Amino acid sequence: MNDEGRPAAVVQHEGKESVPAESLAGMLLSEALHAPELELPQVVYDRDGDCIEFLIRNEDFFAERVSPMLTVYIGRESNELVGSYIKGVHSIVKGILAQFPGFKVEVQDGRMRLEHLFTAKLWAGHEGSDDTIHVYLKQLRDVAEQKNLEVPLCGV
Repeated sequence: MNDEGRPAAVVQHEGKESVPAESLAGMLLSEALHAPELELPQVVYDRDGDCIEFLIRNEDFFAERVSPMLTVYIGRESNELVGSYIKGVHSIVKGILAQFPGFKVEVQDGRMRLEHLFTAKLWAGHEGSDDTIHVYLKQLRDVAEQKNLEVPLCGV
């Protein structure tokens, strides 16, 4: 019963015994505070969304869409590049392979070094005359190269 004499709301969390709803918030907060820190940089390919999210640093950020395929994450405090979101990965790779047939050797066992994706986009050019996209692609490529990052590209 709660303070008003009504039954307290209870929920079940991760198969544990039912707990009062007001305790669930405390449990979730405690779990979040004790979660392992994200290892960065990190590359995640979402097959359903056909996109790659690339996180370089753990910093609050805002997203800036710089082209139809590329959104960059800019740190709120540092005002520096902290990550990116690339959509339409399969169509990008297919376009690159059509334009640069020799590039096929860079996709092996369904994996590609992330730097090669950025390099190929630099070779292929970009939409518009804004050099900002070029600068971001170079920065992303440099981090991916330094960290030797790969991304799985199933079905390419």
